[in-house]
Amino acid sequence: MADRSLDRQRAAVTGADILLLAVPTQTVRQVLERVADDIAETLPVIICAKGLERETGSLLPDVVAEVLPRNPVGMLSGPNFAGEVARGLPAAAVLALPEAAMAEQWSARLGHAAFRLYASDDVTGVALGGAMKNVLAIAAGAVTGAGLGLNARAAVISRGLAELRRLGRALGARDETLSGLSGLGDLVLTCTDETSRNFAFGAALGRDADLPDVLVEGVHTVSPLLQRAAVLGIELPIASAVHEVLHLGVPLQQAISDLLSRPVGQSEG
Repeated sequence: MADRSLDRQRAAVTGADILLLAVPTQTVRQVLERVADDIAETLPVIICAKGLERETGSLLPDVVAEVLPRNPVGMLSGPNFAGEVARGLPAAAVLALPEAAMAEQWSARLGHAAFRLYASDDVTGVALGGAMKNVLAIAAGAVTGAGLGLNARAAVISRGLAELRRLGRALGARDETLSGLSGLGDLVLTCTDETSRNFAFGAALGRDADLPDVLVEGVHTVSPLLQRAAVLGIELPIASAVHEVLHLGVPLQQAISDLLSRPVGQSEG
């Protein structure tokens, strides 16, 4: 069975014009290493997953670049629930590649009337937005599940965006990317509906209910995200609270109380 699966993967990349890598975040490296010898050096590799590699803390474009150092590496991300896209409902996303002309070319080829693709050359910004929104969606779900109200959820979204921007600037991402579809757009979507696995997980956590037995990327992303931020000297209070609850055993109400007791700064940025 494993050999047949590998044969199918090799066949899929042989002679392809572009590779859309739609696999779980923590398997990206493993999947690519299996077929690396079959991937032409000029083949654009577009990552459709969202998150950071748990063992290294690397953004996914950096992971792919390690395995395929000669290939153009991009990101496809945005505020999209897969079920709605599959039903042909209107949606929009960002396709980022290092060269703007290549991003525009492939956006035109892959997009259509019901799935608008906007080109970008800010691969880091698109990757970071997709990764960090999962962590913030857990926080938004938790305050919603705990019955803290819509005001609290809006505060998590807006202050979460401020955290995203701070880290993004340190990594070289552009503010306009983080305020666009793959940043704020994706953040709003995943922080407001239980169709989002991360939001649903957080909501169950807030209700003190059984946690859903599904893949929740934010659970795996939060620790390497904080490690990356610490190296850069960036504070991420909301992400830190999520980490404390999920991985350090801090009670949710205590984490919320600690957040609310933080000094109010002079700037929202």
